[in-house]
Amino acid sequence: PFLIHTEATTFDSLVSERGQVKPCVAPEVIFKNHLVVLPLAGFLRTNFSADGLTSKRHICKAGHISIYPAGTSTQCDIYADNNYHYQCLQLKTEAINQAISETLDIGQFSLSPQFSLTDPLIETIFRQFSQSLAAPSGLDRLYIDSLSNTLFVHLLEHYAAQKKELPQYQGGLSKHQLRRTIDYINSHLGQDIKLADLAQLIGMSQYYFCRLFRQS
Repeated sequence: PFLIHTEATTFDSLVSERGQVKPCVAPEVIFKNHLVVLPLAGFLRTNFSADGLTSKRHICKAGHISIYPAGTSTQCDIYADNNYHYQCLQLKTEAINQAISETLDIGQFSLSPQFSLTDPLIETIFRQFSQSLAAPSGLDRLYIDSLSNTLFVHLLEHYAAQKKELPQYQGGLSKHQLRRTIDYINSHLGQDIKLADLAQLIGMSQYYFCRLFRQS
């Protein structure tokens, strides 16, 4: 009864969602996936619980990002002059664990909860998702995969429960690897090209491929 409108687009590794909610006292929700939320209008008070036993209250205002790790829960009191507007990226747990395991030798990835966060890169990623979904030419699957990978790596570097130093790669792809990649893209222009396909073609992780391809 309190949800007015929501639009969600599902990708391999995440779900992009925009919605409007009436001012209300919302029920408790347990998150299956990692959530990165950007309020666009209105604000909420959230009773956040990391362990299911104790909770702490936070205020989430428009323009301030919140990160809810998978397995945590929250109960929200939503306030707004009209309605509460939000944009959300749900990061699929299995997908992010796989992407991170390709980069580092770790079995599981856990985020540290964040509230009232200002992060220019995450804000840019939200804007890019909105623009891509609204583009009249349709979704660029490779670009969406690249955005997702960038977000995963950024979260790992800055908001992981256990900080990990990522390997640094320099020099770009070799001429042979770059030509092979470009030839593949040109021969599949009418299809949805995935970042995973290109990385597999060259025989490296998505993170590794992204970094070297950009340098090339």
